[in-house]
Amino acid sequence: MDQAVVLLIDSDSRRRQELSRVVEALPGEVLLAADGQEGLRVLQSRPVDLVICCRQLASPSAAEIFAYIADFFPDPPATLLLVDDEQQPRQAAASARADAALAWPAQRGAASQLLELLLRQAELQTRLKTLEEENLELHRAAARLTRGGGEDFPRFDMFKRVVVMELRKARRYGYPLSVLLVAIDRFEEVARWLDEAQRKSLFRSVWQALHRDLRDTDLTLLFAEEKLLVLMPHTNLEGAVVVADRVRQRVAAIPPPASLVELKVTVSLSAASTENTRQARLGALVALAMKGIEEAAFKGGDLVIVCTERPPDDKPRPAPLDIGKLGDRTFFL
Repeated sequence: MDQAVVLLIDSDSRRRQELSRVVEALPGEVLLAADGQEGLRVLQSRPVDLVICCRQLASPSAAEIFAYIADFFPDPPATLLLVDDEQQPRQAAASARADAALAWPAQRGAASQLLELLLRQAELQTRLKTLEEENLELHRAAARLTRGGGEDFPRFDMFKRVVVMELRKARRYGYPLSVLLVAIDRFEEVARWLDEAQRKSLFRSVWQALHRDLRDTDLTLLFAEEKLLVLMPHTNLEGAVVVADRVRQRVAAIPPPASLVELKVTVSLSAASTENTRQARLGALVALAMKGIEEAAFKGGDLVIVCTERPPDDKPRPAPLDIGKLGDRTFFL
């Protein structure tokens, strides 16, 4: 990272001097404050990467300064509490809402290493937040693209990297991720009865039925022309199935074009989740969902298919789905 900016708030001038030399060796720029009020003024006037406070500060105390940072800074700097040698650093840090505590006096090498770790942690947290914001904006942009329906849907091949990244995050942080595959039943037969404008209108109606229950973070992609693939982070299989059945019912209620009053449009949906597959990979999830769509077509369509696999012996079994919550057109693969 670039040269760090460290704010040192301490009434002890000798300790300020000693710590300043440690920071300057990082290298870093040191901003000094002799009391809490002066420290707050510095905090409000320019950004800093690390705030070091002595525990003995009077009003405002170190704990009050750290609470102010946590409550009012969207990208808070790292915080370090200086304590006397005989005090318990870990307990003191937790009590003051500091990231860490340093018992002083300390060896210069140990102090320098701790400061470097805190600055690195702050840098990584800022990068992570930036990536999360960019990822959310990408999802929103994709959602905006879908508003036209039909050819205006973002294509799966354009956003494959986003899908793979979401799966990696789900594996790393241990949260569930589900996919829905949505297919218009008897698509080729239905398409023969519709002109281009009517086909676009049909896609738009299916999209509207689908998106009534989706969130900004869910991603809908055009997949294999007549299918839609929905990526649902932080959603388990039961939640995805509930959404799927609502979508199925809404599409079945869509009125056909006036010239084709006997044409009935339905969709089948298959749901798969990282919690209920042997391998939480994109290919495995999509392949399992495709089997579900094939099963729905074989059974006549207008169905929700719940796709599960038996987990390996070393993987904990997910909780069984509550059958009472599933619709009468919902089946297990």
